[in-house]
Amino acid sequence: MLRFINILLYSFLGLSLYLIFIHIVKTEYFEYPSKGIDEVIYEGQSKVSADLTKFEGNDYYTFQIMFSYIKSDIIVNDINVQMIKAFDNTDSVLKQIKIRAYSGMQTSEYPEFKNFSDITSTLRNLNLASNPYFAYDFEFEEKANIKPNKYIVSTNLNITENGQQKTISKRIIIYRKSRLEYIPLDAHSDISFLFVPVFVIITTVLFLIRFIYKRKQKTNA
Repeated sequence: MLRFINILLYSFLGLSLYLIFIHIVKTEYFEYPSKGIDEVIYEGQSKVSADLTKFEGNDYYTFQIMFSYIKSDIIVNDINVQMIKAFDNTDSVLKQIKIRAYSGMQTSEYPEFKNFSDITSTLRNLNLASNPYFAYDFEFEEKANIKPNKYIVSTNLNITENGQQKTISKRIIIYRKSRLEYIPLDAHSDISFLFVPVFVIITTVLFLIRFIYKRKQKTNA
């Protein structure tokens, strides 16, 4: 009986450890000076924040400038973004590919533009209807596989808020970091991810059964 329990115990223990191991992956993320999930550029009649993303498999970075909590009419006259990959001995300026402009509630395809000056006025005039947010995604080309530990992004915004023209400039230093995470192999169809807690519970129950069984054997000896 004990041999049968051991076979089951080590089988489920091995399966549990294997499934846990294959679901632990190294993921990269960006950290901002504020240590938040994004970096606040300006707060007035709207909160303007920015964040950098790069999805696995994409050959470009996306630097998003987002207007949220909009309380009045805002005209976005111009936005200029320069992104630099900073290495120990040299810097590399990334080439801007395109800009996407869209509302957070928009479900249609996002329009694309080569330069900010090409964006139509309807996509630069923000108001209460633009809530919960309106964003401009600046996409930058990524050719080299060499990844720096730091990015320097210079942002210059020119907006008209309550009839007053304002220029907002900010230099953001973003750090690239990595961590180990326990995540599904596929966000939609990774059934094995659901088996892990089941196998762990079974392994725990078998361990308890083995412990109780061995204790009874010692008591009866």
